[in-house]
Amino acid sequence: MSTSLRPLACPMSRTKTVIYSVLPALILLALGEVGLRVWAHYFRTAYERYNYQAGRLELVPNTFIPRSGGSAMRINSRGFVGAEFEVPKPRDTYRIIAVGDSCTFGTGDPAQAYPYMLEQFLNAPAGGGGRIEVINAGIEGYNSEFALSRLRDELLGYEPDMVILYIGWNDLMKINPENASAASQHSWLATLLQRSYLVKAYNKLFFYYIRPTVLKPRLDFDGVDAHTYDHFVPLSFRSNVEGMIQLTQRHRVRLVVVTLPTVVRPGLTHADIGRLNVIFPYYAGTYSIGKFLSLLRAYNNTIRSLAVDHGVALVDLDIIFNRHDKDLLFWDTMHPSLRGHQLIAKSLAEAIRATISQQARSG
Repeated sequence: MSTSLRPLACPMSRTKTVIYSVLPALILLALGEVGLRVWAHYFRTAYERYNYQAGRLELVPNTFIPRSGGSAMRINSRGFVGAEFEVPKPRDTYRIIAVGDSCTFGTGDPAQAYPYMLEQFLNAPAGGGGRIEVINAGIEGYNSEFALSRLRDELLGYEPDMVILYIGWNDLMKINPENASAASQHSWLATLLQRSYLVKAYNKLFFYYIRPTVLKPRLDFDGVDAHTYDHFVPLSFRSNVEGMIQLTQRHRVRLVVVTLPTVVRPGLTHADIGRLNVIFPYYAGTYSIGKFLSLLRAYNNTIRSLAVDHGVALVDLDIIFNRHDKDLLFWDTMHPSLRGHQLIAKSLAEAIRATISQQARSG
C-alpha cells in the first residue's frame, strides 16, 4: 500500500514572523491612541473642544452651567471665561489679557478667578483715566506650547495693552526631566512621548491613581533630593516663554510674568500630603518633597532669569505665597483656593498699578 507524501510547509522567515507578531500589537496601540484622542477632544468635558486647525483645546462659546450655591460657569461668545468684551477695543479701555491654565481658568465661575478680582482691584480708585479691563484667557490643561500658539494666533488680535503670563504647571507635571534630557538628541522621540495620549493615560493611571495607594512619597527635603535639579533647565518651557516675551515686545505689549506657587513645603508629613490633596508629577523620579521642590525651583528660576534677561515685569508669587499660611490658599498642589486667587489678584494689582503709572509718566 502506497501513501503519497505531502511536501512540508516552509517555515516563515524571521522577518515575516516578526511582522506577524508585532503588527497586531501596533494595530491595537493605534486604535487605543485614536480612541483616547477622540474621547479627550470631544467627550472629556461639556465646555471644552479640540480645534484641529489650531491644534489645541478651546472653550465652547456661550456655555452656561449652573451650580449649587448660585455659582455658575460662564463662557462668553468668544470662548473666554467671563463677560463679553468689545472688538475693536474701545479707545478709553486699557485691556489686560490673563494667559494661563486651570490656575487662571479657576472653576469657570468668573467671580471666583483672579482675573475678575484683579479688574475689581484696578478699577476701585474713583476718578481719572479710562476703564481697565481684564480678560480671563485661562484654559484647563494648557502648557507653554499651547499658550504661545494661542497668543500668537488669536490673543494679540484683541489689542491687549498688557498680558499676564501664569503658565508652567502642565509642563512640570507631565514632562519627565529625565526623558527630556535623554531624548534631547532625538527630538522626534521626545515629541512622540509628550504627545502620545496612550502614554499620558498610562502615566495618569499609574502615577496618579495607583502609585499613592502602594507607595508613600519620600519626605526628605534637605538632603541630596533637594539638589537633584539644581542644574536642570526645562529647555522646551524656556523656549516657549521666551517666544511669548519676544512676541509681546515686538507688538509693544507690556508683559507680566509670574512664578509658580505651591502648597508643598519642607516639613510636610504623609498625613499633611493627604489632607492638602498633594499630587506629584506623572512620572517616576520626582516622588519626594525634596525632588519636587528642586524641580519647581528650576522652573521658577527659569522664569526669573527670563524676566531679568528681557526686562520683563515679574510678580514672584512663589515668594509671596511663602509668606502666608499656604494651607488656606490651595485646593491641592498648585490650584489656588478662593483666598489664593484673591492674593494673586492683590499682588498683581500692586505691580500693574506701578507699571501703568510709569507708562503714563513716560508718555
